[in-house]
Amino acid sequence: MASNETYRTRSSPRGHVLIINDLENCKKDIEDLQKIFTSLGFNVLKPCRNLKKEELKETLRNFSERPHHDSAVVIFYGAGNGNNLVSGDHLVTSFSEFTEIFNDKNCPNLAGKPKLFILNTCCTDVRSEESHNSEVDDTEVSLQQGLGELTGLSTDGNTEFEIAQSTVEISDERDMCLLIVEVDGQCKEGSLLTKALYQVLLKHACDKELMTLSKMILQMLEDLQKAKGGEQYYPEVRTMKFLHDYYFNPPKAEQNPPPPPKHSKIHLERGYFPQKRLSVKQVKQPRNTHSDYSNWSRPHGLALIISFDKYKSEELPDCSWRQYNANMMSELYNDMGYRTVIYRNPTNSEARSCIEEFSARREHSDLDSAVITILGLAKDCNTFYCGDGEPLHLSGVYSPFTDTSCLALKRKPKLFFFHMTQMQKWEISEESPRKELRDAFVVRLVSKVGANGLHPKKGLWAWRNALEEHAHDTHLECLISKAEDYLHDDACNTRVSDEHFEREPCFLTGKFFLNPKKL
Repeated sequence: MASNETYRTRSSPRGHVLIINDLENCKKDIEDLQKIFTSLGFNVLKPCRNLKKEELKETLRNFSERPHHDSAVVIFYGAGNGNNLVSGDHLVTSFSEFTEIFNDKNCPNLAGKPKLFILNTCCTDVRSEESHNSEVDDTEVSLQQGLGELTGLSTDGNTEFEIAQSTVEISDERDMCLLIVEVDGQCKEGSLLTKALYQVLLKHACDKELMTLSKMILQMLEDLQKAKGGEQYYPEVRTMKFLHDYYFNPPKAEQNPPPPPKHSKIHLERGYFPQKRLSVKQVKQPRNTHSDYSNWSRPHGLALIISFDKYKSEELPDCSWRQYNANMMSELYNDMGYRTVIYRNPTNSEARSCIEEFSARREHSDLDSAVITILGLAKDCNTFYCGDGEPLHLSGVYSPFTDTSCLALKRKPKLFFFHMTQMQKWEISEESPRKELRDAFVVRLVSKVGANGLHPKKGLWAWRNALEEHAHDTHLECLISKAEDYLHDDACNTRVSDEHFEREPCFLTGKFFLNPKKL
């Protein structure tokens, strides 16, 4: 792999590791964390315990000012809520305060070097007035995502970031990756995150890239959670301009090569989508020789998912299974090279703010495309119901992405994918809310709820199958035809009249290939 695509990790030691522990039941975890990172070639500093807010910030500042090597790791085990850490004196430190200490301006010793943050927080009710109004400086932000979610892998990720997104970009904050696990409990028997880190890193860090390791850690965490039960774990991965591959490359890697890994599987809800192996085809090919739209940036672009599964209005039925749909879409986009974020059940105003903030992200200037996906009940073909029961017209979704509103995405392809659940017959609308939208492709999957209240379930499977099997060499418009073929296939065992795809190209100047990332 070319050096300009990979962060340098050749120094000895690889870097310093700072561990902060505020959890009484995690003393053994801290010992295991020291073993893990020592074996990976890091210098692990003496762990800190029960720091007050000012002591926490001072400790972080002192660590940032140390002479650093090729990378740095910060680990925090303590209390937290949402996007905040809670120190020993019950004061809140937002993630933005935490990471700001390590941006290129405040920490020049680590400028251009990878910085990894592992945060294991136990839920607490402690909040500050500032925490309600603070904006999170992340590439991926999620609202209580489930264990199967990665969002951001970033997924770039997340994870599940997995993730509701609300951002204020700070250009100096870059080369950061956050693995965040929120625990609905107090880790009374230690943290399952430590066990997942121990099993995955010691076995696979010798040759696996960080995003791959993150997925394996989250999968291991899910398996441990299912086996043990009890406290619930909500993981996600967030990245801030983490633009290169990162390998730990521990010193003993050449002496002890691990066995070849087995292909991972997507575990689907029983009786929902057919069980199948996730294997997005990825090919090595010259830069776009067959596409008029470039889509070779790393990542290809950002993907926003807004999912509505709960409604405050009694007239609108909840659709709890849609959480799974959002997770599945997030994993699909992540595996195709997009940094995915999920926003769950926003009100009308929150949804509009989320979309506007997503369109204003500075990363769009450096990336080649964008994906916007909304899943929920629809009032008509141009309107979704929001979490508060208020309608969200698609004109409010499109307008932030016009050439005049979003210069960073001007002349770049934009995919709008809407899964619209139809509860009653729609009136035919003559209006076109996408008049000023250019270089965009609008795809609707319309699913009609039957008289018995059953929701058809094959449309998203058909869409996923088309992208997994054909996105590596098939442009977007033909992908929709592939999805329609899967939907109409007798093997799907569905009444095709219950679901159908609609496509609306918007002033496209060429073909758009999603081009999954190279392995």
